[in-house]
Amino acid sequence: MCMAEGKGDVSFAKHTTVEEVLSKYPGKYGTTSDYEYLCKDGTRKDIGKHEECFLGFNAAHAVVTREGNKDIDNIVTILTTMSSMYGPSQTNWTKFQLFNSTKYGGANLLFKDSTTELVSISKDNRTYQGFLGDDYVKDVQALKSCDDASSSCDDASSTKQPTSVSTKTTPYAVIVLLVAMVAVMSL
Repeated sequence: MCMAEGKGDVSFAKHTTVEEVLSKYPGKYGTTSDYEYLCKDGTRKDIGKHEECFLGFNAAHAVVTREGNKDIDNIVTILTTMSSMYGPSQTNWTKFQLFNSTKYGGANLLFKDSTTELVSISKDNRTYQGFLGDDYVKDVQALKSCDDASSSCDDASSTKQPTSVSTKTTPYAVIVLLVAMVAVMSL
């Protein structure tokens, strides 16, 4: 971690990053008390208090299918059922565990091991714009305007201003639509 090595004072990272790195490299980068969140109101909060203090939201991870896939509803049903059956409530180590790769000698094999649940995207939001939200899409367009040769980011009047942070979030869920997982149901 750059901050622990003295190469920076601020890092933009997911709320899970500090704890993941510290548990992977015990003692190498300090403890959670060595880090804190910077809040929009200028205050600071301890690691773990991300629901009270954050600078913005990022869209949850998603797995998508091709446009017009007629099997989406079946895929969603299979995956959300698997999440219920083999997710965090599955504590029997002799049975399949969807979000725990250590049993299989790896990490993040099918999904990130920090995944807590697979949830369905509403039919109205099954486009990238619907999923990400208007504010997120506008913010990306504003950032991309700096790469546009016809605009200058030094001239504030010619640069699109980012929108306010979107309140549309799913920070603890992974949204999925994945055909290959059907084979796991036979286990």
